[in-house]
Order: sequence, then structure tokens, then C-alpha cells
Amino acid sequence: MRPRHGLIALTVPVILFPLLLASSLRADDAGTPKTVPRVAAEQAAKHIGEKVAVEMHVKSSRYLAGPGICFLNSCKYHRDAKNFTAVIMERGLAALKATGVNSPAKRYRGKKIRVTGRIELYQRRPQIMIETAKQIMIIKPKKKGSAGDKVDDASSGAGGAQSP
Repeated sequence: MRPRHGLIALTVPVILFPLLLASSLRADDAGTPKTVPRVAAEQAAKHIGEKVAVEMHVKSSRYLAGPGICFLNSCKYHRDAKNFTAVIMERGLAALKATGVNSPAKRYRGKKIRVTGRIELYQRRPQIMIETAKQIMIIKPKKKGSAGDKVDDASSGAGGAQSP
């Protein structure tokens, strides 16, 4: 009978590689993978095609019941040339609803949020499509003397499980 050292040598890397990969993509304090750069909404247009985490204050939001789409905008007027939009379609709405966020337009309006995804252009303005609850979270304001923003994540990644 032959020794099985070759099988062990092959099995160990196959088992360990996914574990090493997962640990290298660990989320930071905000639930955003460390490898994803953070950008302000005003800078989003400079990162078209890139996967980033965009931080913004939601100054206007709207839910269109007919097509089932929610828009979260960084500017009060959605057609403003400087506007960045987080777009939540049916799949994203269902994912958020599963975490208790029944009305994202109401839940996130007036809040500072972080959305993660690939930036694309739509009508010459940058946007990210939200398809999972982990792509969006509320950032709580800094307290005096704190090192950074806190995140209202409640383990759902969706800005907490409360409804508006």
C-alpha cells in the first residue's frame, strides 16, 4: 500500500486557502471590507467602475411604488450635477425588509450612510445599486473625543432593524 502524503499535501492548502482569504477580507468597524476604499459622495464621479464605500448624508429620498424603486440622494435636488444616488430596486428592498427596514426612503432620509458597491453612471451622475442589506448602513455622528464614526449596524448591516 502506498503512503498518502501526496493527498494530505494537496488537501491542506485547499482547506486553508478559503480560511485565509476570508480573514483577509474581514470587515472593519463599519462592516466595510478593508480592501474597499471610502470616498465622499462629492468624489464618487471620479471612481466610475470601481468598488468603493461611499459616505453621504441623505438629503432627499423617494420611493416609486409602481416600479418598486427607492432612491437615496446626496443632494436635495436629484438632478443636481453633483448628486450621488444609492438605488434600491426590488431585490434590495426585499433584503432590507427582511432586516426590518420596511421603508428605506423614510429610514435613511436625513441620516449619514455608507453604501458599498461598484459605481456606475446613469444620466451622467454616479450611483450604486443596492442589492443586499450589507451594502448600506447608517453612520452615527462622532462624539467629542472619539476616534471615528460609529455604525448603527445591529448585525444586519442595514442600519438597524427598526422601522421608521
